[in-house]
Amino acid sequence: MKRRIILVLGALVAVLVLALIVPGTRWRVQIVAAKARGRIPDLSWGDLIRMMRPGSGVYLEPLAENGYNPYLAISDPLTAPEDVKAGGATFAAQCSSCHGSGPHAGAAPDLSRGEFRHGGSDWALYRTIRNGVPQTPMPAHPLPAPDLWRLVAYIRSIDRHRASIAGGSASKAPAPEVTPARLVEASREPGSWLTYSGNYAATRHSSLAEVNRANVGRLRVRWVYQLPTTDGRVEATPIVVDSTMYVSYPPGDVVALDTRSGAILWTYHHDVPDQLSLCCGRVNRGVAVLGNTVFLGTMDAHLIAIDARTGQQEWDVPVAEAKDGYSITGAPLAFDSLVVTGVGGGEYGIRGFVDAYNARTGARAWRFYTIPGPGEAGHESWA
Repeated sequence: MKRRIILVLGALVAVLVLALIVPGTRWRVQIVAAKARGRIPDLSWGDLIRMMRPGSGVYLEPLAENGYNPYLAISDPLTAPEDVKAGGATFAAQCSSCHGSGPHAGAAPDLSRGEFRHGGSDWALYRTIRNGVPQTPMPAHPLPAPDLWRLVAYIRSIDRHRASIAGGSASKAPAPEVTPARLVEASREPGSWLTYSGNYAATRHSSLAEVNRANVGRLRVRWVYQLPTTDGRVEATPIVVDSTMYVSYPPGDVVALDTRSGAILWTYHHDVPDQLSLCCGRVNRGVAVLGNTVFLGTMDAHLIAIDARTGQQEWDVPVAEAKDGYSITGAPLAFDSLVVTGVGGGEYGIRGFVDAYNARTGARAWRFYTIPGPGEAGHESWA
């Protein structure tokens, strides 16, 4: 018994050493350990072993980097033209009787519209085809893994919406053009959510009435995007401009998503210091959009302008010094040609203020201190 324990301990030490020194071993050990702890329920042991095998073509390292979410990490390894052609042949033989021939819909959903009720990621499509959909006419197709991946590649090729995203430029999102007039009349565009709280009256109310108490129980998931953050919680209100959604999340990131498919249009990251004076956690509550620019306030008290079409930074202005206790966790507010932001840090003895910046240049237009200084009206009322 003692010898067996020594052998087991020796094997564990060997695995740990390999994980630290052999390239590609460490993340494999992390993924296997996560699977053993039940953290990857939608990836079977058989699938995991096949994908981790050399030559599988599936790159699994991102699985260890994004919270073990296979829907975000796993991409189709067989997307060459010959794979798409082979997938088309399989589709014609096994799928067209319900889904129609090629992109033309039959009795089942039209796959060319990019509307996938059980998830639109590569891994979601793979699982739906292989496992089928219980209590629907969609049967399981237990085909070899390469055939399933080629089917996914073909379905991607007939997705007209996906093609339209990549048509002009793969690195550009649709230009939102949020004018000052649109913001003033935001309540007249219930299909968008153009500013924090929905409008300048901050009613946080949508006049959309299609979803109601009678039909809410029939809602189904269309797509899911897992925010790649480990900071504990997300408190942001997404901004939706036409068919583009902008979401911020800690520590200092923004992602632009296509509202119809969940496709990532671009991502932006701002590095923040490890040591910050924050009373209530590392959070970011949203962004503002004006013209073709997204505005982000950061936990280290910067105001940043990002091109809404590409995700490229336009300017970065330090609003205050984070080392003095200042931070920005609230969403900026765009108005006319200005972007307005407040600051946090009252728990650390800061002097609070509200700033306005030129949306195009980042130049500060004015500052209003919420606590009056010497010589300013009301100073005498502060002990």
